[in-house]
Amino acid sequence: RCTVSFPRSTQDRQSTFYTPPYLPREEGMRHPCERDYICQNINEEDERGGSCHISPDHSRFGTKCRFPFIYRIASEMNICGEVDNRNNGVCIRTALTPVQRELFIERIRREHPKVASIHRITVSERIEVRNPYMGFRITPSRSESDEVTQVAPDIAVCPECLRDRKTQAQRLQYPFVNCAHCGPRFSIIRDLPYDRSRTTMSAFSMCPSCRKEYITVSDRRFHAEPVACNHCGPSYYALYNKVKVTDYSELLNLSSRLLREGEVIAAKGIGGYHLICDARSEKAVSRLRDIKQRDGMPFAVLFRDIENIRRYVFSNGVEEKALLSWRRPIVLLKQLRLLASSVNPGMETLGCMLPYSRSIPIGLNGWIRPHW
Repeated sequence: RCTVSFPRSTQDRQSTFYTPPYLPREEGMRHPCERDYICQNINEEDERGGSCHISPDHSRFGTKCRFPFIYRIASEMNICGEVDNRNNGVCIRTALTPVQRELFIERIRREHPKVASIHRITVSERIEVRNPYMGFRITPSRSESDEVTQVAPDIAVCPECLRDRKTQAQRLQYPFVNCAHCGPRFSIIRDLPYDRSRTTMSAFSMCPSCRKEYITVSDRRFHAEPVACNHCGPSYYALYNKVKVTDYSELLNLSSRLLREGEVIAAKGIGGYHLICDARSEKAVSRLRDIKQRDGMPFAVLFRDIENIRRYVFSNGVEEKALLSWRRPIVLLKQLRLLASSVNPGMETLGCMLPYSRSIPIGLNGWIRPHW
């Protein structure tokens, strides 16, 4: 039997993490996020100061992906002010004319990330004689009430991050690749507001390369709390016959060999363990049923890609869109070709899913497997 795992925290790794968005710097130095964007062509008599509180809906907006796009919109509009992350949403404080305010709110509603959903935007205002802000900046997170926003769900890895696994030297084949638009959220959070220091990633200090991405406004990993790479993030190891395997390529080869031999592998994903075997092997699936003590309940099947799914089931555009969505759900589809009879005994439908991340350390070279 082979158990593939990685530590949630490491006692043997000495690490220090500075609460975002501030990194260590000498007194008087400014964080790159605190650069000034001077407001122009504003009539002081019409200028209004106030705050805008954004409440997330179903927590899909309850992630730090909100900061990059709000910061980007504010900088593009030359808006002065500040934004912070709170346990019950996001608070933006700005000095705007009425026309600017309406346009700012309109752009927030229109340009928020696809995985985000805004429940409400509450605006309070007061007349300011002069602009009290000297630029737009991100201030430290805070908790001000007992109200708690729902915790964000994990988001399937995006195409850009999959490309980074092939092109970025520090992330070649890295299984935990993520950015502000994808990756783990719910599975790593320990407390709110959602900052790296309050997640299981607090045990891993960012390397200079990841830190640069984290503080660069134009970067896709700007304020992406789980950001990591092969140099600084968590890594996989395998335990097989009391031998620890740490080389990733060797680990993949071992896993593939065990699957071909009809073994069952326990692989630790982002939010729990996956029990994996070859879905075409009756012997392997029957053994999985014995391990799970599941007599007849069907297993879902993890496929490498949508092309492999089409070989085994009938699917239409709506079903494939759901399979490829950021949720990566299990979709019931009418079966076209049979797998091992123990996968879904007595049924004509098959539960299909696609990988939500590259954290399952199995070489998906044509393999299809029951997933639980």
